[in-house]
Amino acid sequence: MTDYLNIGPTPAEEKCAQVGIDPNYDSASKRECTVYQRMLERLFPIPDTCCTYFFIKSFPHDFGSYREVCVRFDSDDEETSRFAIHVERESPGSWDQIAISEMDWYKQREGWWAKVTAGTVSEEKVPPEFQAGLPPEPLNEAIAACYVRPIGILRRRILQGAQQASAPRDEAPENPT
Repeated sequence: MTDYLNIGPTPAEEKCAQVGIDPNYDSASKRECTVYQRMLERLFPIPDTCCTYFFIKSFPHDFGSYREVCVRFDSDDEETSRFAIHVERESPGSWDQIAISEMDWYKQREGWWAKVTAGTVSEEKVPPEFQAGLPPEPLNEAIAACYVRPIGILRRRILQGAQQASAPRDEAPENPT
């Protein structure tokens, strides 16, 4: 049977837009959920054998509708159920560096388009990177290469260096004479 788990609108330890409180809730919520969904898709790649996906869902509330990122799965399929539960249990508490960059990109994009709407800037003056609907992928790859992945790589290099330093050497010692 098809089911879903709510993961949240943002990582659990991060602030999120509040329905009925934030005057720009709609745009802020869409931005936060889109960035969080992209972050979860990066951190939890869906195995080829899993028929599951992340999506944004609206839920009714006394003050209007609120949004959350969810993971859809088949409760009759053990692999997809395990995947969804893993995502729910292991979802990060805070934004990663790529998500922080994407949030900044969206804010800059909104600023440019607000100027266009106000008539203070023409569409032609909006930089090309802010004309698309999603942050540019090369930006994400560059940040991932510089920040996100190297933490694990650095840890492995440190361990390898320690192992090499403590390993016996096959070389003959230099002759001091």
